[in-house]
Amino acid sequence: MEGTEKSIPALAALLADEKLSQEARIALESMPYAAAGAVLREAVGKAQGLALAGVIDSLGQRRDERAVPLLAPFLTDKDSNVQAAAALALGKIGTPHASKALWAGVGTVAGDPRVHIGRGLLACADRLANTNNREEALEAYSHLGFEAWTGAAGGTPVAWAAVAGYMRAQGKAQSPEIRLRLDVSTDFGGLRDAAATALPALSPQELRSVADNINRLPAFSETAVLAAIRINGDGSLAPAAIEAAGSKNEAVALAAINALGNLDSPAAAEELVRRAAGEGKLAEAARKALAGSPAADVDERIAAAMRVEKDPARRAGWLAILQARPEVAMVPLLLKEAIDADPAVRGRAVAALVTVAGPKDLPGLTAAALRAEKGAERDAVERAVVLIARQIANPAERADWLLAALEKSSPADRAALLPMLGRLGGPKALAAIHAALADADRAMRDAGLHALCNWPDASVADELLKLAQAAKEEPSRLLALRAFIRVAVLPDRATPDAQKLARLEEAMKLATRDEERAYVLERAAAVRTLATLVFALPYLDQPALAEQAAKTVVELAHHRELRDPNKAQFKAALEKVLKVSKDQGTVDLAKRYLQAM
Repeated sequence: MEGTEKSIPALAALLADEKLSQEARIALESMPYAAAGAVLREAVGKAQGLALAGVIDSLGQRRDERAVPLLAPFLTDKDSNVQAAAALALGKIGTPHASKALWAGVGTVAGDPRVHIGRGLLACADRLANTNNREEALEAYSHLGFEAWTGAAGGTPVAWAAVAGYMRAQGKAQSPEIRLRLDVSTDFGGLRDAAATALPALSPQELRSVADNINRLPAFSETAVLAAIRINGDGSLAPAAIEAAGSKNEAVALAAINALGNLDSPAAAEELVRRAAGEGKLAEAARKALAGSPAADVDERIAAAMRVEKDPARRAGWLAILQARPEVAMVPLLLKEAIDADPAVRGRAVAALVTVAGPKDLPGLTAAALRAEKGAERDAVERAVVLIARQIANPAERADWLLAALEKSSPADRAALLPMLGRLGGPKALAAIHAALADADRAMRDAGLHALCNWPDASVADELLKLAQAAKEEPSRLLALRAFIRVAVLPDRATPDAQKLARLEEAMKLATRDEERAYVLERAAAVRTLATLVFALPYLDQPALAEQAAKTVVELAHHRELRDPNKAQFKAALEKVLKVSKDQGTVDLAKRYLQAM
C-alpha cells in the first residue's frame, strides 16, 4: 500500500488491530497530510493496550499539538505502557501547552508513573531549548532539577539531565547555581550528581566560589568538588583542599590529598609533606601524591624532611618518594644517602640514582660500592652503575672513570672495585683484569677472577673455560664454570649455534654437581636448534635434572619456526615431558604445543 493520501482510510481501519496496528501507524506518522494526524487522534478513543500506546507514540513523533488535550488524561492511565507513551509523546510535542499538561500530572501520581512524567518534562524542556524558547526551557529545567525524582528506580537521571540541560541552555556553568545544588539534602542525590558533572567546566575563580567553606557541604559534594579541583590543577585552589584534608570523613580527606597532589602550590606541597610524615592510610596517600606533585619546591621540602628524620625506615620512605620523582637536582643528596649507615637507606638511594644520575655522577658511586655490604647489596650497586654507564655512547669508554679511580685507590679498595669493572667491559678494563689475575697478591687474583666472571659478553668464554679446567680450588673452579655457562650462549653473531651448544656440552662434562648441570640445561634453551632438543632429551630420565630438562624442551617447542619442521621429534619429546614433569605450568605448555601440532 503506497503512502499517499488515498491510503489513509485503509490505514485508519487497521489502527485498532493489535497485529497490524504498528505497520499502519508507522506509515501514518510519516505522512505530511493533516488527514493522517486526524485519523491517529480519532484512533486514541478506539485502540487499547499496546496498540493505543503505539498510536500515542506516533502522535508524539508527529508533534501534533492538537493531540495535547487527548493525551493528558492518559498520564494517570492504569496501563503503564500507555501512561509512559503519553508522557513521552507530550514531551516530544514540546509546546508550553504540553509542558503545562505534564506539570499538572506530576502531583497526581507517584513511583514509576511520576518518573515517566519527569522524562516527558525533560524531553519537553529539550524541545523548548532547541526551538529558541530559552527562558521557558530554563524555567522547566530549573523546576525539574529541584524536583525529587528519586522515589522510583530511574528517577535520579531525570534530575541529573535537568541540571545538565540547564547548564547547556545558560550557555555556561554558573558557580552559584552549582553551589546551590551541591548543598541540598541527601534526598536530592540526582540533583547533586548533576551539579557535580558540571564542576570541571568551571574556571578556577568559579570553582573557588563553589569550594568556599567546603566542609559545610555534604560529604558527597565535598568529594565531587575535590575531584574537580584535582582536574583543574590551579594552585589557587589549594586552601580549599587543605581545609578538606582535615575532614573527619576519610573519603573526603583522601580526595583532598589526591587533589593536593595535582596542584602547583607551595602550600599544597607543605601540607602533603606534613601529612606524609605520619602513619596510616592518609599518610600513605600523601606519600603517593608527593611522588607526582608538580609543585616547584616539593623536592626541596622532601629533602628537608629527610635531613631532620632520624629513623632509618622513615628516611628510606622519603627516598622512595624521591625515587618516583626523577629530579636531577637531587643527585648530590642521593649520593650522600647512598653511603648512609643503614642498608635500607643506602638501597633506596641507589635505586633512586638509577633514574636521575648520569655518567658524570659515576665517580660518586665508587664510595657507594665500597660502603655496600658484599653480596646482594654490592651487586645491586654494581648493576646500578652498569645501567648509568650505558648512557655513555662508546662502550669502550664506559669504564674510564672507574679505571681512573682504581689508580688512586688503596689495594683493598682496588680489590673491592675490580668486580664492578668486569661488569662494564671494554678493552682497557680487560687489560686491568688480566693484570689482576697475574698479580702476586691472592686478594687481587681473586678480585680479577670475579671481575672476569662478571664480563658482559661472550668474548671471554674461552678464558673462563680454561680457568675452570685449571683451577685447583673448588670455589674458584665453580665460579669460573658458572660464568662460562652464563656467557656461552650470549648473543654473538660471530659464534654459530653449533659452537654455543658445544660449549654447553663441554660445561656438562666439567660439572660435578646437579646445580651446574641444571644451569647448563637452563641456558641451553637459548640455542634454538634440533640438536639442542637431542642434547636435552636424555636428562628427562634423570630425576634430579628431569624438571629443568622438561622446561628446556617446552621452551624450545615454544618457537614455531623450530617446532613445525620437526613435529615428530617434538611430539615424542613433549609426550615424555607430560610423563615426567610435576610442574603444572610446564605440563600446560606441553599440552598446548602438542595440540598446536
